[in-house]
This record gives sequence, C-alpha cells and structure tokens, in this order.
Amino acid sequence: MKKIKVFVIDTNTLISAFLLPKSTSRQTIDKAILIGIIAVSDETINEFADTFIRSKLIKPKVLITACRDPKDNKFLELAISSKAECIITGDQDLLILNPFENISIVSAATFLAINKEIYE
Repeated sequence: MKKIKVFVIDTNTLISAFLLPKSTSRQTIDKAILIGIIAVSDETINEFADTFIRSKLIKPKVLITACRDPKDNKFLELAISSKAECIITGDQDLLILNPFENISIVSAATFLAINKEIYE
C-alpha cells in the first residue's frame, strides 16, 4: 500500500497563496494537494482565520432585510458597505435577488464563465 504524503503549511504561506493566486506559495499548495493532503488542526485553522480577517475586517454600515433567509442579509450588507462588484454564492435565497442595488449575485460557475479570459 502506498503511503499518503502529508504536508503542514504555515499561516503566512496559506495567506500568501490565498491572496496571490500566481505566487510560489499558491503553486506549492496546489502541488501538495495533487500529491498528498494538507493537515490542519483546530489551532492552525483558527490562526489562519484570525490572521486573515484581522486587517481586512469590514463593519457593514447598513442594515438590510431584503433576503427571504434573514441569515443571508449579512452578505448583502457587506457587499453594499464594501462597494462589491458581485456576490458569489450557491444560495438560491441570494441568487434570486440578482442584481441587488447594482451588485451582481452569481454562482461560482457563472463567475468563472464571465471571467473566463482571466484564467486562460
């Protein structure tokens, strides 16, 4: 039986890979996923989440109640407050609102199709 290769990736590398899709960090993570698995623990994933959002946290300045699922209003509030171009979701409660106040709400597949030339 072939041994599964396991890799541990530190927080700085993960954040770099997430923010810079053509970076060496991203290429490294993509390769690690192709040839094995990436191990995480509660502590490492929490550090990643805490570090990643710390400096990028946006406090929505609006209160929106337009979505039929009240838990999804937070995405609309964030989109308005951050002046987002679009919301990418698979949630029908959000997709049905497309567009919302001039913000596109699209599925991941639609987003990729619209921006196809960027990935080729």
